[in-house]
Formats: sequence, structure tokens, C-alpha cells
Amino acid sequence: MISEEIDFIADRFHLFGTLVKPETPGPWPAVIFVHWSGPTNRGCHGWYLPIWERFVEQGYACMSWDKPGTGESGGEYDRVYLFQERANVVEGAIRFLKRRGDIDPESIGLWGISQAGWIMPMVAAGSKDVSFIIAVSCAPNDTVSYI
Repeated sequence: MISEEIDFIADRFHLFGTLVKPETPGPWPAVIFVHWSGPTNRGCHGWYLPIWERFVEQGYACMSWDKPGTGESGGEYDRVYLFQERANVVEGAIRFLKRRGDIDPESIGLWGISQAGWIMPMVAAGSKDVSFIIAVSCAPNDTVSYI
């Protein structure tokens, strides 16, 4: 597994993170890791590494970043617009990956836990660039309207 330090601009934030990739030639499909609530760094305090390893073994690249105000990423989410700002950041991550020659722009998906269960559908509902969503322990979305 190859690990690359990355940075990108999304919404009003300059974010820093990690892109892990297979050692085989790309372009690879990619999985964007959408964090749960609270301060979370790019590796999610060690939780993501074994999951990244499994994805990379199957030929996927994985992307994650330090949430605003955490790790190297500056700024802070506006609590009033939290979900929309989080969705804007994920959309920025998608744009970042689509510009890379080593990522298959037609095969970018989202993986997330808990509060990500609200963010990922918001992004997918407004984007043709999300190929799949993997929702782990997410709350039901039947009370939230995205359109």
C-alpha cells in the first residue's frame, strides 16, 4: 500500500489528508471515507487503517482528511450549517479525486459511519459522481429530506 499526503480546498476550508493506493498501476476506483461526528483526524484515530488495507487489497484507493479544526486542517464548521458544510467538503473531495489521473473518475464511492449516514445521501442526491455508498451503523434517513 502506498500512502500519499494530500491537501485540497473544499468550501471555505483548506484540508489535509491521506490517499492510500495499491502498488499496482492505476487508474483505481476510489473510496472516500466520510467521518462521523466530533473531531476526527484522517486515520480516525487508527480505526481506518485495517479497512483501508482491505480496500487496497481489492484494488481501491482510499481518501480521508483531518476534519476542519482537527489535525492539520484549519477552520471550524458552522454549527447552523453543519450538514451542508460537511456535504460541501465531501463534494470537494470528489472534485479533487476526479482531477487525478490515477483515479477512475467513474468509480468514486463513499464509506461512512454514524452521522455520515446523513451526509452521504445529501452528496449523492446532488451528484452524478457518486458510484456507491457504504453506510456502516448509520441512522435511518426517513425523517430528512435531501431534495
